[in-house]
Amino acid sequence: MPGVLAGAEIFSDVIAIYTPDNQIQDIKMYGADSNFVHVFKLDFIQKKSDNPLLDIHSSVISESAAKRLFVLPMHWVNGIK
Repeated sequence: MPGVLAGAEIFSDVIAIYTPDNQIQDIKMYGADSNFVHVFKLDFIQKKSDNPLLDIHSSVISESAAKRLFVLPMHWVNGIK
């Protein structure tokens, strides 16, 4: 299409996520291809690379889910990395 610079495939599902110490049932999950981070600007609390969705097993979770699953250092919660 003329004028379109990038696109991303997005899908959704309902899943359970867990850590060894915690679990969240029936959470709405959205999946996307690696172009997602080029189409939408995202602010991350913590990340390992500029594109966290390069690997098929990569994931990004919301800040609210991270707070429920992990004990976050206060400087992450307050937006200071």
